[in-house]
Amino acid sequence: MMDEPEHGAYRRLLTARFTPKSVQNKLQPYLDKIVDEHLDAIAAGPETFDFVQAMALPIPCLVICELLGVPYEDRDGFHDATVDLMDMAKSREERDRGAHWLIDYITSLVADKRRTGARDGILAELIHKSDGDDAALTEKQLIGLGVLLLFAGHDTTAAMMGLSTLTLLTHHEQREQMLAHPEKTGTMVEELMRYLTIVQFGLGRVAKEDLELAGAQVKKGDLVVVAMNAANRDPRAFQDPDTLDIDRKMARHMGFGYGVHACLGQNVARAELRTVLPKLFQRFPNLRLATPLEEVPMDFTGTNYGVRKLMVTR
Repeated sequence: MMDEPEHGAYRRLLTARFTPKSVQNKLQPYLDKIVDEHLDAIAAGPETFDFVQAMALPIPCLVICELLGVPYEDRDGFHDATVDLMDMAKSREERDRGAHWLIDYITSLVADKRRTGARDGILAELIHKSDGDDAALTEKQLIGLGVLLLFAGHDTTAAMMGLSTLTLLTHHEQREQMLAHPEKTGTMVEELMRYLTIVQFGLGRVAKEDLELAGAQVKKGDLVVVAMNAANRDPRAFQDPDTLDIDRKMARHMGFGYGVHACLGQNVARAELRTVLPKLFQRFPNLRLATPLEEVPMDFTGTNYGVRKLMVTR
């Protein structure tokens, strides 16, 4: 919600923790471990289970807690608050209640980390940068960053993971190609990002100058809402855009936004999807929907499109 130079200053405080190299070296071993543990738990449990509760929610929550230094036992509280905040079907009062819960939670957590001198995670690093005479952050900015990273870091990936799994369950040929050619896993993740485009409400941008766009006059300062799902299905940019194609050749998609405001955590999200999807179907090659496709409950009211529950049989 800001431009340069403020935007760049914020971003530079965090960028080093979200580079591909940092994710690979520092996060990937932990990610492999927790994914394998959750797959073991699924194998030891009932044959029919809810994939959302078994993996799509806990894996992103564990990852963002590890990155930020947030206690995982608090996950139900911050997840429920995030759902309230991002549910457009709820009243403004209910959505504000979710936002205030998150603000109060991060405020309390910051105070606790200061008191104990905790050094683990991004939140502790930001606290260090907000204290002292040369502080790079005010207390309000620190709390705001913590809230943003917490709710944006797990809800989006959880929605993408659930919907991606449903998509691969209903696209047998593409799933088999991914398993037969592990080197295509990265390409499949990018194609799923394009094909699904879970962000439903578009990106707001402000025109920096007067211009004409598709025959419409846009004045400097006007708000323009970019429909990323339409951009990712644009036949001028993608051949046969309504088809999921693991071999698609594309320069870029809009699943993570674009330009200087592109998603900060995109490399973390990619790592989670590249780990979970192949491991899931390698471990359970006969995984299938436990209900008819039309009975899978979808999330139509959250800012991110996804599945509310995904009952599958291994």
